[in-house]
Amino acid sequence: MMQASNRNRRGIGTAIGILWVAAACTTPDRVTRTYEGPLPDNAPFDTFLVVDLSTNATRRREAEDRLVAEMAEGYRTVTPSHHLIGFEAPMLGSQIAAAAKEAAAQAVLVTRVESISTEYEKLVDRADVKVTCRRGNPVDLFLYDYEELAIPDEIVFKQQVVLIANLYSADDGAHLWGIRSECFDQASVNDALSRHANNIVSELNRAGLIR
Repeated sequence: MMQASNRNRRGIGTAIGILWVAAACTTPDRVTRTYEGPLPDNAPFDTFLVVDLSTNATRRREAEDRLVAEMAEGYRTVTPSHHLIGFEAPMLGSQIAAAAKEAAAQAVLVTRVESISTEYEKLVDRADVKVTCRRGNPVDLFLYDYEELAIPDEIVFKQQVVLIANLYSADDGAHLWGIRSECFDQASVNDALSRHANNIVSELNRAGLIR
């Protein structure tokens, strides 16, 4: 938890920082802090409403559920908006406010996918070796038959997904915090959403906004 002396030094003018996050990706995730306001007196929070703004119901449910799974540790209460609002599009601010009140949320986390780009790599001219022991002592190299096996060409897709996340006070709607999270070289968008969820929780912890 951040000390009270630190709260006094925080302000709306907090410098925007860029943070590189070590990840399982080939290229590290890149997280840019886009906004950080004064730390509220009731922070850190342990009750959240999570809202993803995707108009695709499947994508929205997946994004919200992955965030809930990442955030809901210990005694935190994290509610996905689709449990309370359903999958209406677009969502109205009044619906989000009503859902936050129903969930008794202290803060509302709003996310949206900014962009998705796909690259692919074709793996060609590969081979493997099949080894068969014919007789005798298996530690003897010359008692094995070696057969080269051709492997079909393979297409490897890599997704780069950029996600925007902002945190708001459930009491008055004040903007508290925001990041832009970029994840590279992911096999699927869902894999990237898991990385983003991890980045969001790490940054909320760093900002002293999550208990």
